[in-house]
Amino acid sequence: MIIGQDAGGTIINLADLKEFSSLKDKPYYCPYCYCRLIFKNGQLKAAHFAHESLRDCSLYWENESLEHLSLKKMLYRWFCRDNQAQLEFYLPPIKQVADIMVEDKLAIEIQCSPLSLKRLRERTSSYQEIGITVIWILGKKLHLTSKLTELKENFLYFSSNIGFYYWELDYEAQILTIKYLIHVDLKGRLIFRSQNFAFNQGKLLDILRFPYQARRLEVIRADAPFNQKYLKSYLRRQLMVKNSRWLKLQELYYQEGKNILITPLPPIFYFPPAFSYYLRLLGRKDSNQLIQTSKSTASIQNYYENYLSYYLKIKKSSSFLLYPPKFYDKMNPK
Repeated sequence: MIIGQDAGGTIINLADLKEFSSLKDKPYYCPYCYCRLIFKNGQLKAAHFAHESLRDCSLYWENESLEHLSLKKMLYRWFCRDNQAQLEFYLPPIKQVADIMVEDKLAIEIQCSPLSLKRLRERTSSYQEIGITVIWILGKKLHLTSKLTELKENFLYFSSNIGFYYWELDYEAQILTIKYLIHVDLKGRLIFRSQNFAFNQGKLLDILRFPYQARRLEVIRADAPFNQKYLKSYLRRQLMVKNSRWLKLQELYYQEGKNILITPLPPIFYFPPAFSYYLRLLGRKDSNQLIQTSKSTASIQNYYENYLSYYLKIKKSSSFLLYPPKFYDKMNPK
Protein backbone atom coordinates (compact mmCIF):
# COMPACT_ATOMS: atom_id res chain seq x y z
CA MET A 1 0.00 0.00 0.00
CA ILE A 2 1.09 3.56 -0.68
CA ILE A 3 -1.75 5.24 1.24
CA GLY A 4 -1.96 5.10 5.04
CA GLN A 5 -3.14 7.29 7.91
CA ASP A 6 -1.55 8.27 11.18
CA ALA A 7 -3.03 8.07 14.68
CA GLY A 8 -4.70 11.46 14.21
CA GLY A 9 -6.48 10.36 11.02
CA THR A 10 -4.27 12.33 8.62
CA ILE A 11 -3.90 10.61 5.24
CA ILE A 12 -0.30 9.98 4.18
CA ASN A 13 0.38 9.48 0.46
CA LEU A 14 3.92 8.18 0.06
CA ALA A 15 3.87 9.09 -3.65
CA ASP A 16 3.67 12.77 -2.68
CA LEU A 17 6.69 12.61 -0.36
CA LYS A 18 10.39 12.87 -1.18
CA GLU A 19 11.77 12.09 2.27
CA PHE A 20 10.58 9.44 4.75
CA SER A 21 12.73 9.73 7.87
CA SER A 22 9.94 11.47 9.80
CA LEU A 23 7.63 8.47 9.28
CA LYS A 24 9.71 5.94 11.18
CA ASP A 25 8.59 4.34 14.45
CA LYS A 26 5.04 5.72 14.42
CA PRO A 27 1.68 3.94 14.40
CA TYR A 28 -0.22 3.87 11.10
CA TYR A 29 -3.57 2.45 10.07
CA CYS A 30 -5.32 1.30 6.90
CA PRO A 31 -7.74 4.07 5.85
CA TYR A 32 -10.21 1.45 4.57
CA CYS A 33 -10.27 -1.36 7.14
CA TYR A 34 -8.57 0.60 9.99
CA CYS A 35 -6.21 -2.26 10.78
CA ARG A 36 -2.65 -1.58 11.94
CA LEU A 37 -0.04 -0.88 9.24
CA ILE A 38 3.74 -1.08 9.30
CA PHE A 39 5.80 1.50 7.40
CA LYS A 40 8.59 -0.13 5.38
CA ASN A 41 11.39 1.50 3.43
CA GLY A 42 14.09 -1.07 2.71
CA GLN A 43 16.73 -1.33 0.03
CA LEU A 44 14.92 -3.98 -1.99
CA LYS A 45 11.46 -2.42 -2.08
CA ALA A 46 10.02 1.06 -2.51
CA ALA A 47 8.62 2.83 0.55
CA HIS A 48 5.19 1.38 1.38
CA PHE A 49 2.76 0.39 4.11
CA ALA A 50 1.95 -3.23 4.90
CA HIS A 51 -0.79 -4.72 7.05
CA GLU A 52 0.42 -6.39 10.22
CA SER A 53 -1.98 -9.20 9.36
CA LEU A 54 -4.04 -9.60 6.18
CA ARG A 55 -6.38 -11.88 8.09
CA ASP A 56 -7.79 -8.80 9.81
CA CYS A 57 -8.37 -6.81 6.60
CA SER A 58 -11.84 -6.77 5.08
CA LEU A 59 -10.35 -5.92 1.67
CA TYR A 60 -8.07 -7.92 -0.58
CA TRP A 61 -4.46 -6.69 -0.69
CA GLU A 62 -1.86 -8.66 -2.62
CA ASN A 63 1.80 -8.81 -1.66
CA GLU A 64 2.84 -6.01 -4.02
CA SER A 65 6.16 -6.25 -5.82
CA LEU A 66 8.67 -3.46 -6.29
CA GLU A 67 7.48 -3.26 -9.89
CA HIS A 68 3.84 -2.81 -8.89
CA LEU A 69 4.48 -0.26 -6.14
CA SER A 70 6.83 1.78 -8.32
CA LEU A 71 4.54 1.76 -11.38
CA LYS A 72 1.58 2.92 -9.29
CA LYS A 73 3.58 5.89 -8.03
CA MET A 74 4.92 6.75 -11.48
CA LEU A 75 1.58 6.67 -13.25
CA TYR A 76 -0.12 8.55 -10.41
CA ARG A 77 2.44 11.36 -10.67
CA TRP A 78 2.13 11.37 -14.45
CA PHE A 79 -1.64 11.73 -14.25
CA CYS A 80 -1.39 14.49 -11.63
CA ARG A 81 0.49 16.73 -14.03
CA ASP A 82 -2.70 17.33 -16.04
CA ASN A 83 -5.63 15.60 -14.31
CA GLN A 84 -7.28 14.97 -10.98
CA ALA A 85 -6.07 11.57 -9.80
CA GLN A 86 -6.33 9.62 -6.55
CA LEU A 87 -4.09 6.75 -5.54
CA GLU A 88 -5.54 3.52 -4.08
CA PHE A 89 -9.07 4.90 -4.27
CA TYR A 90 -11.68 2.95 -2.31
CA LEU A 91 -15.13 2.39 -3.84
CA PRO A 92 -17.55 1.39 -1.02
CA PRO A 93 -20.40 0.15 -3.31
CA ILE A 94 -18.20 -2.65 -4.67
CA LYS A 95 -15.67 -2.86 -1.81
CA GLN A 96 -12.74 -2.50 -4.22
CA VAL A 97 -9.67 -0.31 -4.23
CA ALA A 98 -8.60 1.00 -7.64
CA ASP A 99 -4.87 1.42 -8.11
CA ILE A 100 -5.54 4.90 -9.54
CA MET A 101 -8.83 6.73 -10.06
CA VAL A 102 -8.78 9.49 -12.70
CA GLU A 103 -11.38 12.26 -12.82
CA ASP A 104 -13.75 10.08 -10.74
CA LYS A 105 -14.69 7.99 -13.78
CA LEU A 106 -11.67 6.01 -14.96
CA ALA A 107 -10.06 3.23 -12.91
CA ILE A 108 -6.49 2.25 -13.76
CA GLU A 109 -5.49 -1.25 -12.69
CA ILE A 110 -1.81 -2.19 -12.92
CA GLN A 111 -1.39 -5.97 -12.99
CA CYS A 112 2.14 -7.33 -12.66
CA SER A 113 1.46 -10.96 -11.80
CA PRO A 114 -1.02 -13.62 -12.96
CA LEU A 115 -4.41 -13.76 -11.27
CA SER A 116 -7.36 -16.08 -11.65
CA LEU A 117 -9.89 -15.47 -14.41
CA LYS A 118 -12.59 -15.53 -11.74
CA ARG A 119 -10.91 -12.70 -9.85
CA LEU A 120 -10.31 -10.68 -13.03
CA ARG A 121 -13.91 -11.03 -14.13
CA GLU A 122 -15.25 -10.10 -10.69
CA ARG A 123 -13.16 -6.95 -10.47
CA THR A 124 -13.93 -5.80 -14.01
CA SER A 125 -17.66 -6.47 -13.87
CA SER A 126 -17.89 -4.69 -10.50
CA TYR A 127 -16.48 -1.52 -12.04
CA GLN A 128 -18.87 -1.77 -14.96
CA GLU A 129 -21.86 -2.19 -12.65
CA ILE A 130 -21.27 1.24 -11.09
CA GLY A 131 -20.47 2.98 -14.39
CA ILE A 132 -16.69 3.09 -14.00
CA THR A 133 -14.46 2.45 -17.02
CA VAL A 134 -11.45 0.30 -16.18
CA ILE A 135 -8.18 0.04 -18.09
CA TRP A 136 -5.92 -2.87 -17.21
CA ILE A 137 -2.23 -2.18 -17.90
CA LEU A 138 0.10 -5.16 -17.67
CA GLY A 139 3.55 -5.56 -16.14
CA LYS A 140 6.45 -7.55 -17.55
CA LYS A 141 5.23 -11.04 -16.62
CA LEU A 142 2.04 -10.46 -18.61
CA HIS A 143 3.50 -8.83 -21.73
CA LEU A 144 2.36 -10.24 -25.07
CA THR A 145 4.92 -12.48 -26.73
CA SER A 146 4.49 -14.97 -29.57
CA LYS A 147 1.56 -16.79 -27.95
CA LEU A 148 -1.58 -15.72 -26.15
CA THR A 149 -2.72 -17.38 -22.92
CA GLU A 150 -6.33 -17.54 -21.82
CA LEU A 151 -5.63 -14.94 -19.13
CA LYS A 152 -4.09 -12.50 -21.61
CA GLU A 153 -7.06 -12.96 -23.93
CA ASN A 154 -9.22 -11.42 -21.23
CA PHE A 155 -7.11 -8.25 -21.06
CA LEU A 156 -7.81 -7.35 -24.70
CA TYR A 157 -9.79 -4.27 -25.72
CA PHE A 158 -11.34 -3.37 -29.09
CA SER A 159 -11.83 -0.23 -31.16
CA SER A 160 -12.76 0.30 -34.81
CA ASN A 161 -9.62 2.41 -35.32
CA ILE A 162 -7.03 -0.17 -34.24
CA GLY A 163 -8.86 -3.47 -33.76
CA PHE A 164 -7.90 -5.54 -30.71
CA TYR A 165 -5.30 -3.91 -28.46
CA TYR A 166 -3.38 -4.47 -25.23
CA TRP A 167 -1.64 -2.10 -22.78
CA GLU A 168 1.78 -2.83 -21.23
CA LEU A 169 4.22 -1.16 -18.83
CA ASP A 170 7.99 -1.58 -18.70
CA TYR A 171 9.29 -0.42 -15.32
CA GLU A 172 12.99 -0.71 -16.23
CA ALA A 173 12.72 1.09 -19.59
CA GLN A 174 10.14 3.58 -18.23
CA ILE A 175 7.82 2.97 -21.20
CA LEU A 176 4.07 2.58 -21.70
CA THR A 177 3.28 0.43 -24.77
CA ILE A 178 0.15 -0.25 -26.74
CA LYS A 179 0.08 -3.34 -28.97
CA TYR A 180 -2.70 -3.22 -31.54
CA LEU A 181 -4.08 -4.63 -34.78
CA ILE A 182 -3.65 -7.95 -32.99
CA HIS A 183 -4.23 -11.04 -35.12
CA VAL A 184 -3.46 -14.70 -34.57
CA ASP A 185 -2.96 -17.48 -37.07
CA LEU A 186 -4.27 -21.01 -36.71
CA LYS A 187 -1.11 -22.10 -34.92
CA GLY A 188 -1.72 -19.48 -32.28
CA ARG A 189 1.13 -17.18 -33.39
CA LEU A 190 0.54 -13.48 -32.82
CA ILE A 191 1.18 -10.58 -35.14
CA PHE A 192 0.64 -6.96 -34.14
CA ARG A 193 1.90 -3.40 -34.34
CA SER A 194 3.13 -1.50 -31.29
CA GLN A 195 3.85 2.05 -30.18
CA ASN A 196 5.86 3.18 -27.15
CA PHE A 197 5.36 6.25 -24.97
CA ALA A 198 8.15 7.36 -22.63
CA PHE A 199 7.02 8.06 -19.06
CA ASN A 200 6.05 11.70 -18.42
CA GLN A 201 6.18 12.58 -22.12
CA GLY A 202 2.80 14.07 -23.05
CA LYS A 203 -0.54 13.87 -21.28
CA LEU A 204 -1.20 10.35 -20.04
CA LEU A 205 -4.98 10.56 -20.40
CA ASP A 206 -4.56 11.63 -24.04
CA ILE A 207 -2.24 8.67 -24.65
CA LEU A 208 -4.86 6.29 -23.23
CA ARG A 209 -7.30 7.73 -25.79
CA PHE A 210 -4.99 6.47 -28.57
CA PRO A 211 -7.44 3.70 -29.67
CA TYR A 212 -10.16 6.25 -30.42
CA GLN A 213 -8.17 9.08 -32.00
CA ALA A 214 -8.37 9.75 -35.74
CA ARG A 215 -5.26 8.39 -37.42
CA ARG A 216 -3.80 7.42 -40.76
CA LEU A 217 -4.47 3.93 -42.06
CA GLU A 218 -2.05 1.36 -40.63
CA VAL A 219 -1.62 -2.20 -41.87
CA ILE A 220 0.19 -5.46 -41.13
CA ARG A 221 1.55 -7.81 -43.79
CA ALA A 222 0.56 -11.43 -43.18
CA ASP A 223 1.53 -14.74 -44.74
CA ALA A 224 -0.64 -16.33 -47.37
CA PRO A 225 -3.78 -18.21 -46.24
CA PHE A 226 -3.43 -21.92 -45.54
CA ASN A 227 -4.50 -24.19 -48.36
CA GLN A 228 -7.03 -26.89 -47.61
CA LYS A 229 -4.59 -29.81 -47.94
CA TYR A 230 -2.11 -28.31 -45.47
CA LEU A 231 -4.83 -27.29 -43.02
CA LYS A 232 -6.31 -30.80 -42.84
CA SER A 233 -2.85 -32.27 -42.29
CA TYR A 234 -2.16 -29.72 -39.57
CA LEU A 235 -5.48 -30.43 -37.81
CA ARG A 236 -4.80 -34.17 -37.86
CA ARG A 237 -1.47 -33.66 -36.11
CA GLN A 238 -2.98 -31.33 -33.52
CA LEU A 239 -5.68 -33.84 -32.64
CA MET A 240 -3.07 -36.59 -32.28
CA VAL A 241 -1.09 -34.51 -29.74
CA LYS A 242 -4.39 -33.57 -28.00
CA ASN A 243 -4.19 -29.81 -28.53
CA SER A 244 -6.97 -28.46 -26.29
CA ARG A 245 -8.14 -25.77 -28.71
CA TRP A 246 -8.68 -28.20 -31.56
CA LEU A 247 -10.14 -30.90 -29.32
CA LYS A 248 -12.75 -28.32 -28.27
CA LEU A 249 -13.61 -27.60 -31.89
CA GLN A 250 -13.74 -31.32 -32.67
CA GLU A 251 -16.22 -31.75 -29.81
CA LEU A 252 -18.44 -28.99 -31.21
CA TYR A 253 -18.40 -30.62 -34.63
CA TYR A 254 -19.28 -34.02 -33.14
CA GLN A 255 -22.28 -32.46 -31.37
CA GLU A 256 -23.59 -31.48 -34.81
CA GLY A 257 -22.88 -34.92 -36.28
CA LYS A 258 -19.84 -33.69 -38.24
CA ASN A 259 -16.16 -34.62 -38.44
CA ILE A 260 -13.63 -31.79 -38.37
CA LEU A 261 -11.28 -33.73 -40.70
CA ILE A 262 -13.99 -34.36 -43.31
CA THR A 263 -16.49 -31.51 -43.10
CA PRO A 264 -15.46 -28.40 -45.10
CA LEU A 265 -14.27 -25.68 -42.72
CA PRO A 266 -15.51 -22.07 -42.86
CA PRO A 267 -13.55 -19.87 -45.31
CA ILE A 268 -12.21 -17.76 -42.45
CA PHE A 269 -9.97 -20.68 -41.50
CA TYR A 270 -7.79 -19.97 -44.50
CA PHE A 271 -6.84 -16.46 -43.36
CA PRO A 272 -5.11 -15.09 -40.26
CA PRO A 273 -8.50 -14.30 -38.79
CA ALA A 274 -9.74 -11.38 -36.79
CA PHE A 275 -8.75 -12.50 -33.30
CA SER A 276 -12.18 -12.66 -31.69
CA TYR A 277 -13.60 -14.53 -34.67
CA TYR A 278 -10.92 -17.17 -34.23
CA LEU A 279 -11.91 -17.72 -30.60
CA ARG A 280 -15.57 -17.78 -31.46
CA LEU A 281 -15.03 -20.56 -33.99
CA LEU A 282 -13.29 -22.53 -31.26
CA GLY A 283 -16.39 -22.34 -29.11
CA ARG A 284 -15.11 -19.57 -26.82
CA LYS A 285 -18.33 -17.59 -26.77
CA ASP A 286 -17.29 -15.86 -23.55
CA SER A 287 -14.17 -14.37 -25.14
CA ASN A 288 -13.77 -10.65 -24.55
CA GLN A 289 -16.89 -10.57 -22.39
CA LEU A 290 -15.09 -8.23 -20.00
CA ILE A 291 -14.58 -5.46 -22.52
CA GLN A 292 -17.79 -5.63 -24.48
CA THR A 293 -20.68 -3.23 -24.23
CA SER A 294 -23.75 -3.57 -26.44
CA LYS A 295 -22.12 -1.06 -28.80
CA SER A 296 -18.73 -2.78 -29.01
CA THR A 297 -20.37 -6.19 -29.36
CA ALA A 298 -22.19 -4.95 -32.46
CA SER A 299 -18.95 -3.42 -33.78
CA ILE A 300 -17.04 -6.69 -33.33
CA GLN A 301 -19.78 -8.69 -35.04
CA ASN A 302 -19.73 -6.22 -37.92
CA TYR A 303 -15.95 -6.60 -38.07
CA TYR A 304 -16.28 -10.39 -38.39
CA GLU A 305 -18.64 -10.11 -41.32
CA ASN A 306 -16.84 -7.35 -43.23
CA TYR A 307 -13.42 -8.93 -42.70
CA LEU A 308 -14.51 -12.23 -44.22
CA SER A 309 -16.44 -10.57 -47.06
CA TYR A 310 -13.41 -8.54 -48.08
CA TYR A 311 -10.86 -11.38 -48.16
CA LEU A 312 -13.11 -13.73 -50.07
CA LYS A 313 -13.15 -11.18 -52.90
CA ILE A 314 -9.44 -10.40 -53.24
CA LYS A 315 -6.97 -12.30 -55.40
CA LYS A 316 -4.90 -14.80 -53.43
CA SER A 317 -1.13 -14.23 -53.30
CA SER A 318 1.92 -15.19 -51.24
CA SER A 319 1.05 -12.51 -48.67
CA PHE A 320 -1.61 -9.92 -48.04
CA LEU A 321 -2.39 -6.94 -45.83
CA LEU A 322 -4.53 -6.79 -42.68
CA TYR A 323 -6.31 -3.52 -41.93
CA PRO A 324 -8.14 -1.86 -39.01
CA PRO A 325 -11.87 -2.66 -38.68
CA LYS A 326 -12.96 0.73 -40.05
CA PHE A 327 -11.27 -0.12 -43.39
CA TYR A 328 -13.53 -3.13 -43.88
CA ASP A 329 -16.57 -1.01 -42.99
CA LYS A 330 -15.76 1.32 -45.89
CA MET A 331 -15.12 -1.58 -48.27
CA ASN A 332 -18.46 -3.21 -47.38
CA PRO A 333 -21.02 -0.37 -47.19
CA LYS A 334 -24.43 -1.42 -45.95
